[in-house]
Amino acid sequence: MHGIKRTHLSKDAKLRKLEKDKVKIKTYRSLQDDVLDLKDSLVFDQMALDKTTKLLDLNPEFYTIWNYRRDILINYVLKDKSLEDLKKIISDELLFTMTQLKKFPKCYCIWNHRVWMLSYDKKISNWDIELMTVSKMLDLDSRNFHGWHYRRFIISSMESLIDKDDLYSLVLINLKELSYTSKMINRNISNYSAWHNRSKLVVKLFEQLLNADYTNILQRLEQEKIQNNNNNNIIDEYINNFKLFENLKNFINLEIDLLINAIFTDAEDSSVWVYMRWVLSSKFFYDKLSKDEYLQNLNKMLEKVEELNELEKDDNNGQNNPWCIKTTTLIKELIRKNSNTL
Repeated sequence: MHGIKRTHLSKDAKLRKLEKDKVKIKTYRSLQDDVLDLKDSLVFDQMALDKTTKLLDLNPEFYTIWNYRRDILINYVLKDKSLEDLKKIISDELLFTMTQLKKFPKCYCIWNHRVWMLSYDKKISNWDIELMTVSKMLDLDSRNFHGWHYRRFIISSMESLIDKDDLYSLVLINLKELSYTSKMINRNISNYSAWHNRSKLVVKLFEQLLNADYTNILQRLEQEKIQNNNNNNIIDEYINNFKLFENLKNFINLEIDLLINAIFTDAEDSSVWVYMRWVLSSKFFYDKLSKDEYLQNLNKMLEKVEELNELEKDDNNGQNNPWCIKTTTLIKELIRKNSNTL
């Protein structure tokens, strides 16, 4: 690996390491056989649970053992427990997965087990703590797509506990999430997972606000600002984000300006270009605009992408920027489909 000094072992050291590895492999295989035998025998008890803990410590990618662990939890650990006992069990299991995630932050099996455990009873899970936890995980690796997927699960779970008629609370959760996502994009414009999350949030917010009373929601946001003097800047950000969704045409214009700024900042960043493709071709947006409005946006972006490509050619001995060429081709095709002439 880059930046890591290689260690050259002597012949004797290699032999000693080989012997140690043989012992480790023998121990692992013995434990694996024990756990699989217990699984086949449908043993659901504390001893079996402890053995899965040891095995998953050694190999967190062992999906079959995670499934067996869930069977033990359902048939033994969680069975006929009081509310307080359930909270303690869930807390312990979350602690176990967090210990694992610190070592293996991109292991799908661990994230999946955490989702399963929290889904066992969403009403007793502490979703605010979970949101803080995944935020810390994304601070360590802002592009961990497992973390972003988990974050969407948390938001969805929080929404499921809100009365469907309480539109304000539903909108506020997603406005907060949009602010967080924008912060992560500003921190690292190459964060594909953040751009993807933005696309999900934008559609969700427009759908939530389709028949909403904008004035009422805005007034409640203003009231919250008054009540939370210490967080005025944050509430102002939510209010500004909310105002973006009052007019679809204005939103798209602002989104295009955001993308223009992004591509001129880093013309090689694929995440921005992928998000641009979504903005330009999404039926969700352009089915709601007139053909003239749509073509106006396409032509504006085409002009900027062609301008950028000329700058890129100047800096790269006449070589076109591949993303500029791909996007130019896409935009021209979209224009052709929506008009009689280019």
